[in-house]
Amino acid sequence: MVIFTIVTVCLIVFVCFFLFSKVKVSVNFERKENQDKGEVIVRGLGGLLHYKLSIPTLDFKSVDSGVKVESKQESATKKEKEETFISFEKIHYWYENYEELLYRIQSFHETVRGFMSHIHCEKWIWKTIVGTGDAAEAGIITGLVWGVKTNVLGFISHYIQWDQKPSLEVLPVFQQSVLQTSFESQFSFSIGSAIRFFVLMWVRMRRAGNHSFKKSDIPFSG
Repeated sequence: MVIFTIVTVCLIVFVCFFLFSKVKVSVNFERKENQDKGEVIVRGLGGLLHYKLSIPTLDFKSVDSGVKVESKQESATKKEKEETFISFEKIHYWYENYEELLYRIQSFHETVRGFMSHIHCEKWIWKTIVGTGDAAEAGIITGLVWGVKTNVLGFISHYIQWDQKPSLEVLPVFQQSVLQTSFESQFSFSIGSAIRFFVLMWVRMRRAGNHSFKKSDIPFSG
């Protein structure tokens, strides 16, 4: 009886530790001298959970071909490289599937909003340097960039919680044409809230029926 009690208590403690453990997601991006690079890093469970997606190259090919994205994925078990073209056709395909997802799952937005309310932003630093070589134009563009940033921040603020005050900065350059930007962020959420979100999504998709997503010959990569 004593052994059973000890095992039960240990199991409860382990489950609670697992459900309340934090997953940290870092999203970083930098554009400097026409070179783009970004990365997404996911960490949790004291390092047992580790995933890294690096995007060292973003190359605009043409309107038809879209943007070529070279990425590297690293996890605890494998490393692989991938080359993807993001075109208007592919974006349209994703958007159609997103609309179908909304149609199939009742209260989709409420489910997503419920999960995002458990997300904490621990760091948000967004710095941009912009200039056209003309002082008047640089001033106008600086105002536009500020508008975009504050709107993005205002939209996100409706859904997540802030642990640190976000930092926004726009620096105009009047003597030369330049566009540089850097973005650093870190988010965290509990494993329990993520499990609850995926379970709710799965249950509501099952209730919606077995309709499949729209078929397409467009591959994700290649």
